[in-house]
Amino acid sequence: MERVEIPTTLGCSDGFPAVADFNGDHIPDIAFQENDCSGRVLGPSSVAILPGRGNDNYGPEQIVYPNRAISPQALRANRDTKADVIFAALDSGNEEYAIVTLLNKTTGSFPTCAAPNAAIGIALCSPAPGSTVSSPVDFAVGAAGDTPMRKAEVWSDGHKIVEQLAGAFSNYSFLDASVPLATGSHHIVVYAAGWDNSLESRSYTVNVTASSCAAPSSPGVHVCSPANGSTVHSPVRLEAAGTVAGTLARMELWVDGAKKYTAPNHVDTSIPLSAGSHRFGFFAVTTNGQTWQTVVNATVQ
Repeated sequence: MERVEIPTTLGCSDGFPAVADFNGDHIPDIAFQENDCSGRVLGPSSVAILPGRGNDNYGPEQIVYPNRAISPQALRANRDTKADVIFAALDSGNEEYAIVTLLNKTTGSFPTCAAPNAAIGIALCSPAPGSTVSSPVDFAVGAAGDTPMRKAEVWSDGHKIVEQLAGAFSNYSFLDASVPLATGSHHIVVYAAGWDNSLESRSYTVNVTASSCAAPSSPGVHVCSPANGSTVHSPVRLEAAGTVAGTLARMELWVDGAKKYTAPNHVDTSIPLSAGSHRFGFFAVTTNGQTWQTVVNATVQ
């Protein structure tokens, strides 16, 4: 192992740091307790974050709580996919008087699929089990475990096709990936692994067809299905591709004002809908939050 020392602003840190991607750039950051090196037990300290830059490099330190505090930890406090921070706040006598939670409001490229709101389980946001999709297939997974989680994997027909360690924190792991798959039916198994080698899995079948929905040549969203003003049957086939100025973070599908589907680079899914008129909004979103959209209306019989 190579030893790497990271200098801090005040010079000293205590306790164990919390590691998570706090800013949504897919590189782990470090949240830690920092003090003024006075040598006093539980002396004046703050909570700071060092943003990771990769290859043992870190950006400027960010103080997120300037008052007395100890033992920051990463957690999923409000059930989204962003790592939040929890710690004990101290009074002037260095006695614990409150537990403080800082909710992450950063606008970054965070995982798209929220983990189940339970102790264990795997959420399969994309593709839906039994659905028919085009290649490359957008996989979006969120998992919860009863131990600290390490990674998520996707296997197709007995072979691992993708794994993701980035984005895991606390008892949660996530995966967002676009993977080419041959035309035909595939047996998919999603695994979520903990640091203690615990393993969860879910299996299902997905059918892959060749995609004929091309992204536009200039920034915007091309909707291939459903056609505007058309009459369709449930489950409704929904397909769109987008082009952006910048880096594409995700595609979103909204139906009647509610978000129904998120994928890394194109929308290709089928969802059941009640009979009647429906409004479909397709969005292409960049990593800095800029969006392009196309809205179509269709009637479900």
